[in-house]
Amino acid sequence: MSQTATTASSRRRMNRSSEEAYASPVLRFLSEPPVSLPSPHISQERFRRTRGSSTDEDETEDGILSEDFRVGGPFLCTVPAIGTPLASDHPLERQWPELRPKFIEILSKYRIHHSTMDPCLRTSETYEDEGPIETVLICAHRTERGNSWKNTCKDVLSILWSSGFDNVSVELIDERANIEKITSPVMPKDPIYSKWDDISRKICDLLGLEGWLSLECFRRGTSQDAQESHPTVLLTVPRDTTKEWKSKRDEISMLLDNEGLGEVAVEIIRSTIWRGTEVGLTSVILPDHAWETKVKLGASIGVHNSDHGGSTLGGFVELLDSEKNKWHVFGLTCYHAVEPGNVPPNSKLGKDIERWRDIGMSVLESSKANIRIDQPSLKDHNARMKMIKQNIETVREQSLYKRVKKARNDGDFIIPKEELIFENMEKAILNALSLKLRAEKHFNTGSATLGRVYAASGFRLTSGNDKRQLDWALISVYQNRVGQNKFPPVGSYIDEHMGITFSGEAVDDPADAKFSQYQRLYKFGRRTNFTIGRFSGLKVLELKCWKTGNIIVANECSVTSLPGSEAFSKRGDSGSFIVDCVANFVGLLFAGNKATGVTYYTPANILFEDIKQTTGARAVRLQRNR
Repeated sequence: MSQTATTASSRRRMNRSSEEAYASPVLRFLSEPPVSLPSPHISQERFRRTRGSSTDEDETEDGILSEDFRVGGPFLCTVPAIGTPLASDHPLERQWPELRPKFIEILSKYRIHHSTMDPCLRTSETYEDEGPIETVLICAHRTERGNSWKNTCKDVLSILWSSGFDNVSVELIDERANIEKITSPVMPKDPIYSKWDDISRKICDLLGLEGWLSLECFRRGTSQDAQESHPTVLLTVPRDTTKEWKSKRDEISMLLDNEGLGEVAVEIIRSTIWRGTEVGLTSVILPDHAWETKVKLGASIGVHNSDHGGSTLGGFVELLDSEKNKWHVFGLTCYHAVEPGNVPPNSKLGKDIERWRDIGMSVLESSKANIRIDQPSLKDHNARMKMIKQNIETVREQSLYKRVKKARNDGDFIIPKEELIFENMEKAILNALSLKLRAEKHFNTGSATLGRVYAASGFRLTSGNDKRQLDWALISVYQNRVGQNKFPPVGSYIDEHMGITFSGEAVDDPADAKFSQYQRLYKFGRRTNFTIGRFSGLKVLELKCWKTGNIIVANECSVTSLPGSEAFSKRGDSGSFIVDCVANFVGLLFAGNKATGVTYYTPANILFEDIKQTTGARAVRLQRNR
């Protein structure tokens, strides 16, 4: 087995579609049929689909997954996925001229007209841990159901196996399999908008407190115009779930029909609700100002001397001392951003962490724990240093660079244009080396230490019936490192739709006015920088289970991404400030749904109230820029 295949298989989830089950709105509400193959399978006036197949059955057989627009196995990535060419010396690439005619013959046998066929490495665009998978990728157009696609994959696999390629998958795909669904807020005119509180409680009763992650209601569809999409009850379940969800889909559909909400679809998807720091396969590329003494809003942070991961410093707040009547400045981020990673659970620190998650960290306990924070995170710092080294080596290996350098040393004639290019290369190398020296000095002299954790919420929930997730931490920042709450921290960004330019405005205290559905919100984070999203007024229900036997349904606020844009946030953006169109603070970003791009945040009023109760402060406000 190749190293690539070994690594991939060790991270790979079950070979299934991200869509677990789907029921369309009642057919009379459909302006056009769902994007699926023609099927006579219509039950109770709703079109149904299971794991990407409109037969409404699990079509996995002998390790071959069979969806409407994709068939293959034994391992497939979650779509959308990308394919990168194999190395020229890869055994499959070397043997491809011999294998390709055999595969063409199989396609001809089953009358499949393909557009392309290539060996490649397939990686999911959504889940970095899925792939790379060595795959024979065949693109074609599917018009009807039948066994021809499945039989094609079986025959191709048979040849691969007989040729010694036991770890290579085959994927026969129609481009429609890559069409992503867009998630938008439900509109106030939608009947379910005013009924969601009641409907969501009834659905929770149907589901019970087991096996699911979140329950939401959005408009979901493939059109960038939300008006053309249908309100959808969206249930997220774990990616590795083994539970059968069709019956729950049908129970929810029946409930909606009984409530006169036949226009609402039901969708159950496999996904991840990310909350942790970014510890996966990727790092962010730090900007050149990341090693400045004064820390900026949205900066990269991590636990001192740990390359476990990285998160975002939202910005700065001020707490009013109850005794001295004096304002003190603190950095604000998420609790999980400052929790030490890779700690043995039975160690003293491991047991402390378990307690902090449950009840939080008081000012006194935080002082004893003395958890120091670096800015930027060591992980991100090391990644940028490695990139600088590689870039310098790449420049110095350029033939023009070598040629001009040798000519200079030998005193030979140099073409003026090439000499100018060489000088620009040298200047780029010097600038990179200067930045590298400055960044390394920042860490070697201890200047990277931002401060220590002052207090934190852990993973507590608010009291009362309307429970909310708490996930915040205050950092006692060294005075010389305190920066300003400028949004964005550098440069300027334009929201052309609103005619608004953000160019370093001070982030102000929360406004009292309530948000309207679809109101645009903004954030600047470590992973995705400046992004624009839309406020969703319907609460999100999430199952919280931080310790065995303690399962509670919590209500959260959410932001959807803009149609056609990247996700509003990704893992590593936790701790970011979310603001409105005039840079008023809205809340603290703490989590997101990987598959839908929906972001979850703690509202400012709930956040500030809990900070006051935990620290004993008389008041909390955004830092006044000095």
